[in-house]
Amino acid sequence: MAKNVESFREIARTDYGREIKVWSSAYIVQGETEAEARRLFNYFVREKADTAGADNMVQMLGLHSQSWSKEGFENLKQDLIAGWGAYPLVGTAEQIRDGLQLLSDAGLDGLVPIVARL
Repeated sequence: MAKNVESFREIARTDYGREIKVWSSAYIVQGETEAEARRLFNYFVREKADTAGADNMVQMLGLHSQSWSKEGFENLKQDLIAGWGAYPLVGTAEQIRDGLQLLSDAGLDGLVPIVARL
């Protein structure tokens, strides 16, 4: 990730003569325990998912199962349902903190969180 972040900055400098900030997005599912966070994730991404909507979105994006393994294609749809392909932060408060630190250490200047509450 750090190489990608620096690559974006280098393109901005070299091609456009600009310094930029690099932000990303992440979805956050926090629980008291990692098991609880995973349970919440499964609840809203698998049990209550709008799978028809995800299928429509994949189709609108021109993606199709022939380009992916079955597991990879299902993971793609799961990522769209969870947070439009945002970076996953699922776990305890400490695990979320560590994940945020990882993103900061990679050079990101900011993050737009996608937070779901039950």
